[in-house]
Amino acid sequence: MITLKSLLFCILILISYFLIMPNLYAKDKKSITPENIFSMSLEEMLNYKVTTAGKKDEKISEIPASVIIITRKDIERYGYMNLGEILQNIPGMYAIDDLTYGPTFGVRGYWTGYPRNIIFLVNGVNQMDGLFGYYLTQNFSIPVEAIDKIEIVRGPMSVIYGGGAFFGAINIITNDVYGSNDVNIASFSTDIITTKKGAVRMVGSEGDLDFAFNAGYLDSEGTDEDVKKMMTDPSKLDNYGINSTNNTTKGRLELDSKYISFYGKYNGFYANMSFNQSVDEIYYYMPTAGSGSPYNRTMTSLLFGYKKKITDVISIDSKISYNNSSVSFDFDLHPPTFKGYNPGNTRGTSEYYELELDTYFDINSALKLTTGLYFQQTIKNHFSADAYVLNTFMDAKVTDNINNWAFFLQTDYSPIENLKFVAGVRFDQLLPYDILHINNPGQSNYSIIKGSYEQDEIEIIPRFATIYNFNEKNIIKFLYGKAICRPSFFQNRDQIMYGNPALDPEDIQTFELNYISIINKQVTLHSSYFHNILENLIVRTITPSGSSYISSFSNGGKLVTDGIEFICDIKPFKDFQMQISSTWQDTRNKTNGFEDITSEYSPKWLGKMKFSYTFHPEITLSIDGTYVGSMLPKWDVTKNNYKGGRIGQEVDGYYLLGANFRIDNLFGKGYYFNLRGSNILGKDYLYPAYVNNTWADKGVIGEPRLFLATIGWKF
Repeated sequence: MITLKSLLFCILILISYFLIMPNLYAKDKKSITPENIFSMSLEEMLNYKVTTAGKKDEKISEIPASVIIITRKDIERYGYMNLGEILQNIPGMYAIDDLTYGPTFGVRGYWTGYPRNIIFLVNGVNQMDGLFGYYLTQNFSIPVEAIDKIEIVRGPMSVIYGGGAFFGAINIITNDVYGSNDVNIASFSTDIITTKKGAVRMVGSEGDLDFAFNAGYLDSEGTDEDVKKMMTDPSKLDNYGINSTNNTTKGRLELDSKYISFYGKYNGFYANMSFNQSVDEIYYYMPTAGSGSPYNRTMTSLLFGYKKKITDVISIDSKISYNNSSVSFDFDLHPPTFKGYNPGNTRGTSEYYELELDTYFDINSALKLTTGLYFQQTIKNHFSADAYVLNTFMDAKVTDNINNWAFFLQTDYSPIENLKFVAGVRFDQLLPYDILHINNPGQSNYSIIKGSYEQDEIEIIPRFATIYNFNEKNIIKFLYGKAICRPSFFQNRDQIMYGNPALDPEDIQTFELNYISIINKQVTLHSSYFHNILENLIVRTITPSGSSYISSFSNGGKLVTDGIEFICDIKPFKDFQMQISSTWQDTRNKTNGFEDITSEYSPKWLGKMKFSYTFHPEITLSIDGTYVGSMLPKWDVTKNNYKGGRIGQEVDGYYLLGANFRIDNLFGKGYYFNLRGSNILGKDYLYPAYVNNTWADKGVIGEPRLFLATIGWKF
């Protein structure tokens, strides 16, 4: 019997054969390094160098991973309003908003409500918050005007970046002093009614000093949707204190953010400093009955480094960084049974340092070696809750430092000009640490629980790749990689609190066949087949105990994904460009006892398209579209008397259309006007329910139609 998977694989082979063969033995091997990436031909794009994949300059065609570049010109052409909108238009990625953490991103068939599966960097600086181990975009609310380019490296990246780089690394670069002639920007954007944002960017050089300064703010009133749209039984709203006067999200999902950063480089020394504050109102546990539940997040990041070429063979890059983050959440929940009481709050802080020394050995044209020494020390992790509405009172912290060290080694070897082998390994160890948990602190019935996390085995993380260039128009990559994701401080605290066994790191192994073919000067095809094996996933287990049950976490989860992806870039003539992509992904649940349960939050199909046409050297019109297939919500083992069931309904697939109109250099003075429309068809669509808001069993309603006008000045 022919399955859909085998049929798609055959189609992939046939398409690759008929498109590639005419060019397979093309002789042109000219290498170009253009100054302006947007003016590049498709062939020149393959020779464009990025730094994220190996922490050094590498051509896209020679990187042992699947790489996507988003440039400043791309952002301007399509008018993306924020980082989330940019990422939702990346092939193979999709977003789910659970009303608590905001949009978090799935990739290649895997999504988790906790954003810990892709590492985010800003100018190479880690953006993880140390308390939860999350990469929340609210912690780096970078205005799009600050972004020079985004390098997206898909596939396991733990050899280079350690835990967290489960499905790849995303590096947001804002310090490219020489990447644009129009280096300084001031802008203001508004939709007149709900949203206002502004940005300032200044970059320059003075002798040996290069610098970049960026700042931005956002003020949004959020959406105005009836919460009944998210429920199968709206009569339950009475239990949450919701009535006809407060049954919409208006004024209850407001967002305010401020961001500022500075980068400087002088004679090999460099520094990067940033501060971010965001206050976003969220829904958690039940709908907000009052004016909104504000979640306040602040993050300060400092990095100092030194890069130098020691000899013709050896170069070094050393750096030390500091990260301080804090969170505070004030519940605005008022069920009738709780009327007149303060609902309560939660508070948390974290601080950590990172030290790294990377050494690059350029032994000869055929052999290159990269080594890295890494150390992270978390000196503070503290979380407390006085959540009266949830009857939860606790205080938890680490009583000593959390230390993580690692060493990695990667070798690039090219025995002949068009063949390259890459092999790397990382040795990574998290040292034991102690956790102190206090229930009901300050009360007569308080209790103290002490414990240690002692899973200190050295993790060995490998990667291998073979890259073969038939010529510069046809490149094939055979890729294998492993990555890990360590249990968070919170997950370890839960295990200690309930006396459950310690958790091991989750891990993923990926096998990928990637083919890039330049069909002609106008068309490039990227095709990939990937096979992911996710094991030791941390899952919740339920054990009946009389009339109740015992809940715990264990490393029992396993998922297997097969997928095929096509990306076609087309530039039929100078002023027109388009990209069309399609991803099919099949994720199967291989967890013991759950093999018949369809995987959650994993759409079978993803589709992206974008078109752009420049009518005049200064006038551009573009259209973009995103399709996400249907998804199921989480399977809850406690439902139906522990027989299990979904926490909500399956949500339908949806298609969103966006458009942008831009005029540059107004009046010949560097002014510009931009009008961006998102979800311009005004389509209602739903994200699948998640555990933070199970009351929204129909699904969480997505973003409405929005038009944002921008006036800016490049000088």
